[in-house]
Amino acid sequence: MGATEGARGQARPAVSGCASIDLPSDPTGQRSILRLAGGEGLRAFAGRARDGSEQDGFRAQIVAGRYGPVDLCALRYTPHQLASAGVNFGHSYPVSRLLIMLEGGGTVWIGEHTIELGPGGGALLPGNLPVRYEVTETSSRIQLDLPADDPVFANHLQDVSLAHWQSRHFALEGLAAYGQALLRYDGSKASWAERAQARRGLEALALETVASAPSLDEVSRQSPRGFALDYIRRHFADPALTPQSVARAAGVSLRTMQRAFTGERSIAEWIAHYRLDHALALLRDERLSMLTNAEIAIRSGYGSTTSMRRAVALATGYSPTTYQRLHASAERE
Repeated sequence: MGATEGARGQARPAVSGCASIDLPSDPTGQRSILRLAGGEGLRAFAGRARDGSEQDGFRAQIVAGRYGPVDLCALRYTPHQLASAGVNFGHSYPVSRLLIMLEGGGTVWIGEHTIELGPGGGALLPGNLPVRYEVTETSSRIQLDLPADDPVFANHLQDVSLAHWQSRHFALEGLAAYGQALLRYDGSKASWAERAQARRGLEALALETVASAPSLDEVSRQSPRGFALDYIRRHFADPALTPQSVARAAGVSLRTMQRAFTGERSIAEWIAHYRLDHALALLRDERLSMLTNAEIAIRSGYGSTTSMRRAVALATGYSPTTYQRLHASAERE
């Protein structure tokens, strides 16, 4: 599907901050590339300037492509202000926008929330709330518009409607690197199977990123146990996560937090459970078969490949490589 076509066979909508005017396709027909400059370019970008020098000096480069149901953009721009183009960022269907900052930063106002974004940070923004952006320095970001009514994303986006990663996160970095590679790739030389694999890879990484999203819901509304389980689910991939760090994040003593888990798995056991469950899921996913054991260990929060091997062997009786091979064989039968 060409980059200027819609996910449902319609023309690409005017999307504020990504494709606010029709984007010309490059010779491969897989991407759209646009460079904007000055006041005219700023207006085409649907943005505004705080003063004349900011307007005259405005520059933006947009590279956009569509991969299955996902709109993917890489943007680089000078300072400006921007308001979203109506609901769902200009799409005619429900959308959540996933932002990953590569360089620079800015401020996002959405609903009653203010989100400060810096290098490596990110945000998941629902399309049903008004959004404003302000950028005070030259910045670049990767952006994905995820259809909230698509079967691949629907359940996950219902669970996490608004999120903010304040600092670098392995899922954000992996998705950003994959997205940049896709937009640099000459799709005209790819087979149908290669394009399908690229799309599935993007979807899998986007889902993994959404699953890691730290919610903006007020912590005070949760019990210590409820907060701890939610926090562990979102941060298990951090090898520095410990019962002590969970208690600190909840604002309670370690003893208080431990009492909340009396008679069941301990906090440390819950951390181990989520890490193992994620590692096994990655090993079973044929779309991610290119990942090494070391990469899976990092994504699952293990401090070393040895730690992951020990956990997988204890739970399954097999090494990670053998477990992956046996599961792949069972799927083919």
